[in-house]
Amino acid sequence: MTMAASSWIPLATSDDREHWLAKRKLGLGASDIASVLHLSPWRSALELWAQKTERVPEDDLEGIEAVWWGHQLEAAIIGGYAKRTERAAVPFGVLLQSARWPWLLATPDALTTDDPRAAREAEVLLGSVLRLADTLREDSSASPEHIDDLVRQVAEYGDGWWPLQVKNSGDRSAAAWADGPPPYYAVQARQESLVWGGPPKATVCALLGGQQLAWADIDVDDFERRRIVKVGRRFWEHHVGEDVAPDPDETDGARRTLNQITVGFDDDALLLPSSVEVDLATAEGLGLTQWEGTEDDNPFRARIDIDQIDQAWIEAREQEREGKRRSKLASNLVMSLLGQATTGVLPDGTQWRSTPVVRGRTTTRRITRKEPQE
Repeated sequence: MTMAASSWIPLATSDDREHWLAKRKLGLGASDIASVLHLSPWRSALELWAQKTERVPEDDLEGIEAVWWGHQLEAAIIGGYAKRTERAAVPFGVLLQSARWPWLLATPDALTTDDPRAAREAEVLLGSVLRLADTLREDSSASPEHIDDLVRQVAEYGDGWWPLQVKNSGDRSAAAWADGPPPYYAVQARQESLVWGGPPKATVCALLGGQQLAWADIDVDDFERRRIVKVGRRFWEHHVGEDVAPDPDETDGARRTLNQITVGFDDDALLLPSSVEVDLATAEGLGLTQWEGTEDDNPFRARIDIDQIDQAWIEAREQEREGKRRSKLASNLVMSLLGQATTGVLPDGTQWRSTPVVRGRTTTRRITRKEPQE
C-alpha cells in the first residue's frame, strides 16, 4: 500500500454539499487552519470555535456571488493551469480525513504532477476518483470493502501527485498575490499536502481579476507540518473538545461572535480577578513584554495582571487620539499648501488631492493621497 493509501480516509464528496458540510464537523478543514493560526482575514479563531461547537451557524458561502462563480470557473482554472504549466491536473473534490491526525481534514480541489510517469495515469486516476466520489454520496449503498478497493486504486494511481488548490480572486484581492500566495492560502495548501500524504508540496493556482492566472508551488517543511499538527490538535482537543473558548482577537468577526454568544444583560457588577490566563499571542497582541507562567507550565499560555489589560487599553486609546490629531494636522497642512489646486505632485510621484464636497450651501474639501503605482 502506498503512503497516500495509509494516510487518509475518504468521508464525502463536495458535490454532495449537505453531506460534505456534515462531515466537515468531524475536524478542522484546510480552510479552517488559517483561522486557528490567526492568519485568516475573514474569520477569527473565536468565530471558528463558536461554529464548531454549534453556538453560531456556519457561514453560508453559497449565497455569495464570488463564491458561486469560483465554483463555476474551477474546471476552467484547472484546465488553464495544466495548459500554462504543461503539468497534468485532474479534479478531485473528495473530503479526506487524516488517518494519523483524525482532526485534520482536507478537500483538495484537484491533484497535479510534473512526473511524466505519473502523468500517464491521469485518465485512470480521474476515473478512480469519480468512482470513489460516487460511493461517498449520502444515498450510496456501496460496501466498505468496495470503498476500500477504490481508495487503494486512487492511492496507487495517485502516487507522485500532490494537491492543487484553486482560487478565483477579484481585483481587490490581486494585490495580496504580489509576493506569491497569501499566507492564509499557503497554510491551507500545506494542510492539504499533510493529509494527502504524497510529496511534501502543494500548488496554489488563482485566476486574478478574471484575466490573469497565477500559481506557485508551496513547500511543506517539518516546521510547518509540526505547527499545523501541534496548534490544530490543541484547538480541536482543548477548545472544541473541552468546550473552552479561545481568546478573542481584534477582528470584527470576534466582536460579532461575542455579540452572538453573550446574549442578555446582567445589571449586577462582576468582581473581576486580579489576574487572568490568556494565550501568548494575546499577551503579545496587547503589547505586553512581561507576564508570568501558568500553574501547569502551559507553553501556549501566560498569566497577566488584569491591570495590564486596563493599562494597554488606556495606552491604545491615547495612541488613537494622538494619531487622529496628527492626521488632522497633516491634512490641514496639505490643504494649506495646495491652496486652490486640486492636485499636488510630490517628487516621488505621490499625489495629494483636494476634492470639493458640497453639502447644502457649504463646500468643503476632502484631502486624499494616491501612491504612484495606483
